[in-house]
Amino acid sequence: MAPSDSASASTGMSTGMRRMAMTGVDEQPRIPAQEFAARRARAAARASELGFRGLIVWSRGGATYDNFGDVLYLTNHYGPFPWINDKPPLWSGRSHSAVVLTADGASELVTDVTDWRADLVNVDAVHADRNLYRGVIDTARKHGLDEGDVGLVGLEAMPASAYRALVAGLPAANLHDADDLVMQLRMEKSDAEIAMLRYSAKVGAAITRAMMEQVEPGNTDGDLAAAALSIGARIPGVAQWDIPLASGSCSGHFQYARLPSWDAATPYAIGDIVHPDNYGYANGYIYDIVRTRVAGDHPADWQTEIIDGAAGCVRAVIGAMRVGITAGELFDVGKAYLIENGFTDEVAFNTSFPCFGHQDGHAFDDPWLARNTPDEGVAVAAGTVWSIEIQVGRNGRAAGFEDMVVVNRDGSVEILTEDLPVRWGY
Repeated sequence: MAPSDSASASTGMSTGMRRMAMTGVDEQPRIPAQEFAARRARAAARASELGFRGLIVWSRGGATYDNFGDVLYLTNHYGPFPWINDKPPLWSGRSHSAVVLTADGASELVTDVTDWRADLVNVDAVHADRNLYRGVIDTARKHGLDEGDVGLVGLEAMPASAYRALVAGLPAANLHDADDLVMQLRMEKSDAEIAMLRYSAKVGAAITRAMMEQVEPGNTDGDLAAAALSIGARIPGVAQWDIPLASGSCSGHFQYARLPSWDAATPYAIGDIVHPDNYGYANGYIYDIVRTRVAGDHPADWQTEIIDGAAGCVRAVIGAMRVGITAGELFDVGKAYLIENGFTDEVAFNTSFPCFGHQDGHAFDDPWLARNTPDEGVAVAAGTVWSIEIQVGRNGRAAGFEDMVVVNRDGSVEILTEDLPVRWGY
């Protein structure tokens, strides 16, 4: 037995568990099995209220992390096979999956893989067909959703080819856009989900800390990405969604490099601003955190101003958070802070991202803290977790800041990432 094996055996800890201990990350929480059935029952009841015979709920997996949430939320299934071109009848819809859910509560998962995780999936039945479109049509017919009004959930993740197949294969069904039905359920977090998101925030904070420690002259964005992946890959259940980086002369952007989203070729010079946006998942629940550091830790006055300004704006929005305030009203708080403090000319959110954050869950969940969206009138509720963010600039450069916060059941607001410094290294 190798010495490392002996040490592991004597402590009873895996490498991943040791890494969790070193980063201060607690043992992973879990969603109780019965909660998935309760979620499906709520979705079925809502479908019945809307007059639907049932729902076809669609999601995408295949190593993408932007649209897997609805199927995972209902069944704890994530489809691992990557996207490839449809080649019917041999295969179609690779990387996608669907849940057929009737208004009376019967549920069946349709997956493109036969080796789905029976130890994880929670649903009444599973139908596997690598020709996924055919499998969904067959399963819908089996459950009587081949006629009458049927809600489609997940249209934003559904390829046009899949929609055309459903229309052709279910000609007597009236297919309705019910895209937000499951998201609206996801906005109401259970105590178990709050625990999952608290855990995710700890994971994300540990990863952010590891990245920020690599901001020094001579290093590159690649060193930050390597630090993030080194931590996350050793903690069970962690999937790093992305690490958009913008640094130095490119720091005025949200992200400058494209594939990958970091620049491993350009060394940091003294005085370069670096602000990684760190988002990923722990057991399917998101973390989303930003901090800013200046290489060399001697920021100019204008750099300190934008670092403090970004943090001050975020903390102003958090300070206004309370049960009942709306997403749009919180946007107004953030906008007012920026205007009052003179951040009106080089604010990144004015162009590509006019928003101050979002609720957290199986992705960047609704509502978004913005105006001119269907979300602006949605009120903050107790038992929710949020990421509040902004990027502000001067001289063509910018600083970013993002905190995760929980609105507890008693209405109190707690910053989950408060231990991460505002001013890093100085």
